[in-house]
Amino acid sequence: MKDIDFIRLGLLRCISVVDSGRHFLQTNEQIYGQLLPHSTYFKSLKSHRRTSMLEAFEQQSYHLHAEILLSQGIDYLKAFPELDEYTIEAADGHFIDHACHTEKNSKGKVYAAGGIYALNLRSGLLRFLCLVTNGTQRHQEIPVLRDHIEKQNKGNNSSQKHLYVYDKAVTDAASHGERTRGLVVPRRRRAVVLSES
Repeated sequence: MKDIDFIRLGLLRCISVVDSGRHFLQTNEQIYGQLLPHSTYFKSLKSHRRTSMLEAFEQQSYHLHAEILLSQGIDYLKAFPELDEYTIEAADGHFIDHACHTEKNSKGKVYAAGGIYALNLRSGLLRFLCLVTNGTQRHQEIPVLRDHIEKQNKGNNSSQKHLYVYDKAVTDAASHGERTRGLVVPRRRRAVVLSES
């Protein structure tokens, strides 16, 4: 399978209303007439080279779309000039159940696989932020988000500021603010007004 076909199938899988990878292949054959053997499709999903290619493709696509939106004057936060120096993203975890035929871990268990996604509140672009678990181990979102922010801050220019809006459960650890330079604002059920004192 060519890389471009792999990307196209991945996009179709994301926007298709199907229950599993096998269901997707059946639907793909019925609608598009493209017969793709199960083994070819599922083996290609385990390719490290293809994973790296998709990561590079996603990053380039995100940056290109961000530049286009900016050049068109799209900035949903332009009414708040005090936020101009920040990249602001709303982030949340998303988990999916495994299909019944998914291999179990060494303890005979399978957990929901998932990651954290981030919506850029300036541009409206959505991106995958980081993997929480592939389903072989149980993990919590918050420690993974903390690790991601720490790594991001180590790699970034110190003048670059990032603000995350996240579920209020992120405030469960008092040390979070001390451990990272990234600022996390918890999402609230009621309207919140922030003001300078």
